[in-house]
Amino acid sequence: MKSTIFSAKKETIEKARSAAHGRPCSRHRNHAVSSILAHQPDADSYHRGLEANKRYTLSFYDAAVVQAAIDLRSNVLYSEDLQARALYGGVKVINPFA
Repeated sequence: MKSTIFSAKKETIEKARSAAHGRPCSRHRNHAVSSILAHQPDADSYHRGLEANKRYTLSFYDAAVVQAAIDLRSNVLYSEDLQARALYGGVKVINPFA
């Protein structure tokens, strides 16, 4: 199953919404999200996040988001906080504001 993960700070989302007057504001505006998935972290998720923290040299929070995307078998992770076009375990990072 292909899926997409979004990671952004609340204030950034609000700024983008107001700038776009409610319309998507990036070149990826036509990208349809096939499904919205929720990740319910457990103890194993926590440990995989710690492993990703070491493997990818990311902060724990960023590693946890990346690991959640990997666990959900996502192929795209939209984030302004991670390096654009980076590839983590088959998940490509796209900065929607770049």
